[in-house]
Amino acid sequence: MEGLLHPKDPLFSSGFRLLFSIPSERLPSVLLLGEKREMRVFRGEEISVLSLLSNHLALSFDNALNFRELKDLTASLERIVEERTNELVRSESLAGLGRLAAGVAHELNNPIAAVMSTLEYLRDHMDEADPLRDDLSFSLNELGRARDMVRSLLDTARQGEDVKEPTDIHRPIEHALRVLGAELKRKKVRLEKDFGAKAPYVLGNPSRLAQVFINILKNAIDATEGGTIRVETADLSAAVKVRITDTGEGMEESHLREIFRPFFTTKKGKGLGLGLFVVRQIVDEHGGTIEVKSKKGEGTEFSLTFPAHPR
Repeated sequence: MEGLLHPKDPLFSSGFRLLFSIPSERLPSVLLLGEKREMRVFRGEEISVLSLLSNHLALSFDNALNFRELKDLTASLERIVEERTNELVRSESLAGLGRLAAGVAHELNNPIAAVMSTLEYLRDHMDEADPLRDDLSFSLNELGRARDMVRSLLDTARQGEDVKEPTDIHRPIEHALRVLGAELKRKKVRLEKDFGAKAPYVLGNPSRLAQVFINILKNAIDATEGGTIRVETADLSAAVKVRITDTGEGMEESHLREIFRPFFTTKKGKGLGLGLFVVRQIVDEHGGTIEVKSKKGEGTEFSLTFPAHPR
């Protein structure tokens, strides 16, 4: 029904006199008009104009919907392009790193290991009071940093094909703490541990997971000289959570958006800026998540969550 309403129509009793359908396939609707101010009936030419108007409204509705969908589609395509561009940059960076790592591994790893072994032998056979012991320890620390840089390149170039096994999450954490034990003492950092009563298991590669905690804890130690680092674990039934907090210098908000980007570093001359990039890569390999909270002057908190694995 279209045009003048019959006096018996319920809409007529509500004050409406004309009804026109708006023939939009996507947004069907109607145009209702009440009485004219002059209290007279609508003439034929007026009804024709209103009928034409209802057709134009249908086109307007469809155009508005098309514009909105086009706008949404454009925004979606922009997001996809940005994501794919970032993936391409990342893959190209990783390909370059793989070629670089293959070259430096043979050239640097072997001589570094040989020199460190010799220095460790000399230090261990020195008298405790010998003043050269401290110099040797310092040299070993610096060589250790060089070795870690090479390992960062190698870790970044790896494709996550390591064998995974049911792993007590405390195992790689404790390994990381042993590796960094001397550094904790040297920086006078107080360590607090709060491990849950139950050993939380994940399906993971212990060596790769240890690298995650070494990288995070090393950054915390560097920023927390004389402060406190706390490591907590929790078994959340379906997930395992690890939280590492420090009372160090914290980070600028702008840095939080960049810390997982390859080669980003605030410690000029003290690394390649790959540590946290490697952390994110390994966490992703294990189906986990990582979040960071930090405030300048108030410390930093890393929260990692991994899918739990039955014992």
